[in-house]
Amino acid sequence: MLAYESSLTQYAMKKYLSLLLIGSLLVILPAHAQEKTPATISPNALYQAGIQAMNQGEIAMAQKYLTAAKQANHPHADYQLGQLSANREGLIAKKRELTLKKIIIDKVQFVDAELSDVITFLAKKITDKDPQYIPNFVIRDPNKKLHDVRIDLELTNVPATVILENVMTIASSKAKFGEYSIVIQPQ
Repeated sequence: MLAYESSLTQYAMKKYLSLLLIGSLLVILPAHAQEKTPATISPNALYQAGIQAMNQGEIAMAQKYLTAAKQANHPHADYQLGQLSANREGLIAKKRELTLKKIIIDKVQFVDAELSDVITFLAKKITDKDPQYIPNFVIRDPNKKLHDVRIDLELTNVPATVILENVMTIASSKAKFGEYSIVIQPQ
């Protein structure tokens, strides 16, 4: 058991150091983004920063780093630039989801509430916390399966995504993040 814990600790440490390195690049590299890319920044560092930005849904930043990596002859930068273009909508949706995950809602309490009322309340709570974020919930339910769903839920100090996930579970539905909206539909 001790050997397993040791290898797990080593894995966690390697993962932490990798994230620390990438995070440091994301702090350091934007200062250089205004100028021409210095020769001291390796193509691999630019590429990794581009991938990290892409994973966070930061399309403009990812494009800058990957373009710089391509100009520095990184072998995979051109492919990732193509992926960035092809998956633009999905990456924007991912950024919307990650942003929503950062919004902490202090308290929700629903007792026998209609799904539409819960979603309206959640949208208001979200925009109260972050006026720049507009969730734009859309309920797509052509067969009225969600019409009679009632929600009983009480949560305190949780991310908005946790509330949404709980509501979706109770309502036997799913939420799909899009570029401009969050679509709710039956499973």
